[in-house]
Amino acid sequence: NGPDGIVIFAATATPADFADLAPILFDAFDAGDGLARHVVSAGVADLERILTAMQGDGGSDLFITGGVGARYKPLSAPPFRKALKEPDGDSLSGAFAIGAALLKG
Repeated sequence: NGPDGIVIFAATATPADFADLAPILFDAFDAGDGLARHVVSAGVADLERILTAMQGDGGSDLFITGGVGARYKPLSAPPFRKALKEPDGDSLSGAFAIGAALLKG
């Protein structure tokens, strides 16, 4: 409902509120909407910069979660698509696996 509504939403929205918008964004992207293509392309570029910083030498697998991550993967450059893996479990099981590995030493 106009610029004021956008500002109010952005100031009060929760992460879940923003996540509710993702399907609308990707539907517009798939339909060829120029603004949606710009937003998604910028998101993919940001993700690739973050992954480059996280990956260091490039020898590590990186795990994605959530619907947006899954949508970004096929839009990413080939080296990132190769490194991005689906997790074997949820975040809690991952935290336990890391803790167990650290205890083993």
